[in-house]
Amino acid sequence: MPTKKVIAVLVASLFATSQIYAQGAAGAGAAKAGAVGGVSAGMVFAAVAAVAVVAAVSSGSGGAVAVAANSPSIATSATATATAAAATQTTATVTAASTANTNIAAGATTAGVTGNATVTATALASTTAATTATTAATAATTAAAHAAAAANIPIVGVVNLGVTICAAATTCTVKEVAGLNFAAAFAADSAAEAAIMAVNAAIAYRNAVLAAIGSGTVPASLATALTNLTTASTAANAAKAAATLASSSYTIALTALGTTGTVAPVVSGTTGTTGT
Repeated sequence: MPTKKVIAVLVASLFATSQIYAQGAAGAGAAKAGAVGGVSAGMVFAAVAAVAVVAAVSSGSGGAVAVAANSPSIATSATATATAAAATQTTATVTAASTANTNIAAGATTAGVTGNATVTATALASTTAATTATTAATAATTAAAHAAAAANIPIVGVVNLGVTICAAATTCTVKEVAGLNFAAAFAADSAAEAAIMAVNAAIAYRNAVLAAIGSGTVPASLATALTNLTTASTAANAAKAAATLASSSYTIALTALGTTGTVAPVVSGTTGTTGT
């Protein structure tokens, strides 16, 4: 029998098995849960098992990819992974930007311009932006963890990091899973935007110090700051790319779940020119 036919038979039989499981586990109640959008541990397990079997039979063929793309569990995992990546890159941005802030502050002190009003204001703004980005990265990490938990209901359940993420004891509804996906995508966007703001604030701080120095000697620490700002900018752009992926993964998850939801945000910010 051709591979595609084998796959079709397997998918059909596994689908039928999952239906039998649902009805056998809770009778009419399970069927009703499926009708209103309940996603039970058994159903998710069956879906994942189907993907695994088809993948094994097709050995990486296009059919396996198509089935996997329509799996709510895999789609949700993709959103969670992208959000976690956005959080990681945002943290990297903050690390580099904060180091740059330290370099800039040293340069301002050496040049004797710390009393300049613009320098003082931009220094505060840069520090605040870095702190905000750190908070956003933490929130994104948590949101990613919750979305990942929803993608592994049979293993993790509905309580993650001490927080109840689904109301029922053993199931999540489609809307709950969709909501967790949106929360992750939104958090990824917020983290990326905060990362970009942190970079731009540090750039503004450095530019203010340079302006205050004027034709005077530019301390070497400001050149070091430029290197760190370049690193921060690269990380911020990576966070933006990851956030964009989180948003598209969320959209795919909605389709896989067979539902609709709030449109995911798209990162609109861009990093400024780091200067010379």
